[in-house]
Amino acid sequence: IEDMIRRRAVFVYKRGRNEELRFLLAARSPGVYIRRRVYIRRIQDRDRRNLESLRNARERESEEEARLSKTLADLAEARNQRARAVERATRLVAERKAEAATLERDRGRLADLLADVRQNRESLSRMIAEREASAKQVEQWIASLERQRLQGEVQEIRLDTRGAQVVVHPVKDFGTFASAEGKLPWPVRGKVISRFGLEKNRLTGTFTENPGIDIAAKEGDEVIAVQGGRCTRITYLRGFGTTVLVEHGDGYYTVYAHLGEVWVSEGERIVPGRVIGTVGRSGASASPRLHFQVWHKRRKEDPLQWLG
Repeated sequence: IEDMIRRRAVFVYKRGRNEELRFLLAARSPGVYIRRRVYIRRIQDRDRRNLESLRNARERESEEEARLSKTLADLAEARNQRARAVERATRLVAERKAEAATLERDRGRLADLLADVRQNRESLSRMIAEREASAKQVEQWIASLERQRLQGEVQEIRLDTRGAQVVVHPVKDFGTFASAEGKLPWPVRGKVISRFGLEKNRLTGTFTENPGIDIAAKEGDEVIAVQGGRCTRITYLRGFGTTVLVEHGDGYYTVYAHLGEVWVSEGERIVPGRVIGTVGRSGASASPRLHFQVWHKRRKEDPLQWLG
C-alpha cells in the first residue's frame, strides 16, 4: 500500500492538481462525463482508504515500536535488577560466611574461656578450702594459747637475738593493746583488697568468711608488728603460706600471713614496729599481699577497727 500511495503521489505531482478537471472536461458526452466522474471518485475513495490504512499502519507501527521499546527497557531493568540481586546475594553469602567464621572463632574462644573459668573455679575452690583450713588452724592455736594464758603456763621469753636481722620502725608504744584501738600503725602500706567478715566470691557465687583483711603490697615490702609482744608461732599453712603469730598480752593476738621472709624467731620478744618479715605470695595467694588478723581471746576482731 505504501508503494502504491508513493506512485500515486508521484503521478499527481507530475500531472498537477487540475489533471482530474481536464480529464472530466475532455469527455465527449454526458455519459462519458458521468462515468469518468464515478471513476475519479472511486480513485479518490481508494486513495483515502489507502491513506487511512497507511496512517493506521503507521500508528500500529509506532505503538508496536513503543511496546517493543518498553519491553526492551523492561528487559534491561530486569537484567539490572537481577544483576543487583546476584550482587546482593553474593555479598550476603560472603557476609554469612564471615559471620559463620567469626561465630566459630567466638565459639572456640568461649569454649576455652569456659574451660579456664572451670579450672579457675576449681583452683579457687581449693584455695578457699585451704584458707578455711588455715583459719581453723590459727583459731586452734589461739585457743591453745588462751588456755595456757588462763592456766598461767607462759613460755619463757627468749631474748637472744644474736645473728638475727633486727629492724625497727619508729611507732608509738601504747603500753596495752586495748588502749591502741583505732590507733594502731598499719603492718604494711597498701590497698585493702579483701575485708573482714563474709564475702561473696563473684566467680563461684559462694560466701566465705575472711577472719582478717588482705592488703595488696609490693613483694619484699617490710611487715612490722603493730605492737609489742611475743612471737609464739612461725609455721607454713597451705592456705596462708608462711605465717607469724604474735601474742600481745591480755588475750590480744595478731596474725601475719603470706610472708615471703621471716625475720623473727619463735619465743622472741617483739617491740612495737619491729620488722617481722616481708610481703610475699606464699600459700593460696595469687599476688603479693599480707593477710592480717586481730584476735581478742577467742574472738576475731575487724582489723580496720583497730588500725589508725
